[in-house]
Amino acid sequence: MDLLSTICILVAGALWGLMGVFVRYLTDLGLTTVQVTAVRIITAAVFFLVFLLVTDRGKLKIKLKDIWVFFGMGVGSVMLMSLCYFSTMQAASLSAAAILLYTSPIFVMLMSILFLGEKFTVQKLMALICAFAGCVCVTGIGNEMSVSGSGVITGLLSGFSYALYSIFGTVALKKYHSYTVSSYAFFFAAAGELVICNIPDLYQRASSSVMPGRMLAVILLMALLTAFAPYLLYTYGLKGVETSKAAIMATIEPMVATILGIVVFHERMELLSAVGIGLIMLAILVLNNFGRPAVMEGNNEADFSNR
Repeated sequence: MDLLSTICILVAGALWGLMGVFVRYLTDLGLTTVQVTAVRIITAAVFFLVFLLVTDRGKLKIKLKDIWVFFGMGVGSVMLMSLCYFSTMQAASLSAAAILLYTSPIFVMLMSILFLGEKFTVQKLMALICAFAGCVCVTGIGNEMSVSGSGVITGLLSGFSYALYSIFGTVALKKYHSYTVSSYAFFFAAAGELVICNIPDLYQRASSSVMPGRMLAVILLMALLTAFAPYLLYTYGLKGVETSKAAIMATIEPMVATILGIVVFHERMELLSAVGIGLIMLAILVLNNFGRPAVMEGNNEADFSNR
């Protein structure tokens, strides 16, 4: 695996782990979790647009026949995953919702084998088992883990839609630069959010907040650190790392979230959480230390010389 791509994916996963801090803060200021999702995605889309206008406007060009890929990434993954994830939170405990979300590497591995021609290896299977077991431990199995039927469905859908980003992203990277791929994913996701989000209620809640200036600053920081930067890094990382391996490495996210909970919110470190962190780290080590020397797979290469 390419070292820079590996680092990008791990940093992306770590940044996603910051999400809980921002969600807690903004909900305390009066926004609903669905509205937090909307402002995060829409603000990140603005960041992506400004980024491309400043760096290379040529990367805003796409072909109409490829819109389906970006629609799938934006609406089918970024937006749908957020909606399903928050719906699961309402139907089940946070721990159960997180575990169902992190079924995504399983879906990624299966779809990568079926549609992208990746090989199934014992190394991947070992890493997948370690990563999923680690997520189960970190998110607190046994603590109010009852889940309704609807919660299971939306939870699995959140994991499946989360996985779609890696699949569609790998396809898009064959023709477009990673900047273009990330940007258009958020353009379509933002368009979807504008359709379903109650803008007047969102504006009223934001303007009536006791600290509207601070809320705006937090929203900007959240969009930058948990959407713009990590998706840019993760999409770039897909160029040099097999899709299934990238999904497994991104499970560093709940580990970071757990550590932040201890440091920022003074939550207790349970033995099971410590075991889970160790298993996630083991999964990353298995993928990076026990495989063959890094060789770019043909299905992940992207030639940008003519773009």
